Amino acid sequence: MPKLASLSFLAVAILSNASPAQDAPEAWLSRLRATKKRPVEVTQTMAMDLNGASQNSIGKLLYFDDMHFRITMDITLEGGGLEKPAKRSMLNVGDGTWMWMEARDHMFEQAQVRRMKLADLKATAIKQGRAFTTHHPSDRILELADYVDFQTVELSDTEVFLKGEFSEESKSRLINDFRGGIPRALEVRLDRKTGFPVSYEIKSYHKSLVRFGYTEVNFLDVKKLDMKLFHYDPPEGTTFFEPPPVKPEADSKK
Repeated sequence: MPKLASLSFLAVAILSNASPAQDAPEAWLSRLRATKKRPVEVTQTMAMDLNGASQNSIGKLLYFDDMHFRITMDITLEGGGLEKPAKRSMLNVGDGTWMWMEARDHMFEQAQVRRMKLADLKATAIKQGRAFTTHHPSDRILELADYVDFQTVELSDTEVFLKGEFSEESKSRLINDFRGGIPRALEVRLDRKTGFPVSYEIKSYHKSLVRFGYTEVNFLDVKKLDMKLFHYDPPEGTTFFEPPPVKPEADSKK
């Protein structure tokens, strides 16, 4: 009889630890929101389908806020008529006013440099209906989550898996960002302990459109962060392209 009682106690304990709230998508999205805008350094990978070609990259993201960030990427392009893989390295720096974009094709020594006002960059992204207006991994997923009905939650010892489908309205809006097809589903993996993204993947009906992965996550002590890391000087002798400023839209009421 005591043995039966102990088994009953164990069953109650297991059920109490797997509460329905823990399996609700919104509970885990709240955990994700807690990491929003949090200064972080992370290694990020990307694999993207380009409708006949593919782009893969690996690099580092150093994020302080939406105005101060540093991103390095080593990119490989394959397919799409290329006889052999094309390699390129990129550096994007947000210095508080400008976003500097430096690209180096391995076939040429001279770097190509562009800059754009960060305020204009975000306004342009919103105006064009782009999927992303930020570089922070958590914020990117939350921007997408506004268009997704999450229906599946799976838990492992270390990760949380969320899956949902995009609304019909958002599919036509987001197609501008994905040349490989129409976005159908969003799959997100979170670190169960921190709530920070492990990966997210946007899928079409028969293939993956883009997948981002995050490893070596280091949350930053902003008091010790060297803000000089967000300073950029173009290589000597480089001319850079600067697009015209974005004009505010006319007031429709006038």
